[in-house]
Amino acid sequence: FYPLLQVNYFFFKAFNRAYAVNKMWFGTSDAIAGLHVLVFALANFGGRLLWGFLSDYFSATLAIFFALALQSVSIILMAIVNHGSASFLILSVLTGLGFGGNFVLFAKETAHIFGLENLGRVYPYIFLGYAIAGITGPLSGGLLSDYFHEYNHSILLAGFVSLAGSLLFLYFFFRNRKYPAGNRV
Repeated sequence: FYPLLQVNYFFFKAFNRAYAVNKMWFGTSDAIAGLHVLVFALANFGGRLLWGFLSDYFSATLAIFFALALQSVSIILMAIVNHGSASFLILSVLTGLGFGGNFVLFAKETAHIFGLENLGRVYPYIFLGYAIAGITGPLSGGLLSDYFHEYNHSILLAGFVSLAGSLLFLYFFFRNRKYPAGNRV
């Protein structure tokens, strides 16, 4: 019960933060700000199903590349595009779809690389990465926002970090095709 309570607490805290930033940065109405958060959450759910399905037909490494690439391009466009309600709504959906692949694809790829029998020992380190990102991301974004007095630099940083991650997975995809398991240098 306690872990479920913690998850709900952090979900509502994140929801309230996204809602407040949306209203403050874009000056949207309460209804539109709430709608943006809602469609992101629904797209996140749909992304988990979509990327899990696609990874059954393509490698999880390639699916992670596409999910992170979609997420990064959507995030970068948030800092560049003129924000009408429709454009930001579309970008929220695309970002949510890309982000939805995280938990599905990383677990599958971890099991593929380290074996299903080692998943329980290795996967907690993936969550340690989430924790580090959960601390350093808001700190660096907040520092950039405080320094520049706007959010565009923070959003661009998040987008380019995601883009770097997607390119890293693309590199691993091509490396694994060149050097199959057991023949890696």
